[in-house]
Amino acid sequence: MIINKHELKEVLSGIDTFVNNVGLTTLKKVKMNKYLDFKTSGKSNPNPYYDLVSIEQRLSNIQTGFDYVKQLEGKYKTEGIVPIVNEDKKESPYELVTKTLVVLKSDPTKFYFRYQDHNSSYLDTKYIFEGNSIDKVLFTQYLIDTKTDYSKYQNGLDNTLNYKVMSLDHIKRIKILKQEYIIID
Repeated sequence: MIINKHELKEVLSGIDTFVNNVGLTTLKKVKMNKYLDFKTSGKSNPNPYYDLVSIEQRLSNIQTGFDYVKQLEGKYKTEGIVPIVNEDKKESPYELVTKTLVVLKSDPTKFYFRYQDHNSSYLDTKYIFEGNSIDKVLFTQYLIDTKTDYSKYQNGLDNTLNYKVMSLDHIKRIKILKQEYIIID
């Protein structure tokens, strides 16, 4: 079924239960520094790929609609860890709309799909520069690390409970509850 981003938001806002085996195809710009070692050499080493490389990923067997607090409590119990109460936790910048959809607290017009993945979820990753595939090694030195280390908020769990959010703007295809949606701009 072909839908737009607004319709995708409506679909996700209607799903508030656990869903496994979700498929996803995303396309987004790769976050990079404008210059190499700006603090050391200033603007003498500009990034020729800056704002021109996109990453397309196909994921499978991801899950959404989970209850993060219940899962975390279950992991603590399984691993025999007593969580520290009132520890300094970073407050989430997102507010739940449903268990599959969150909104940015600072900008209620920005919606995100909430999911969990694992290493085997990534079926295909392709980098695109000016319409053609490009090898990541060519721009690796300019990359910005955007990962969040959730383990530091989970009191020493061996098997941490990680979740991610993806802007609805970056989703090109989603298969959820046995229905496939192709998202057009």
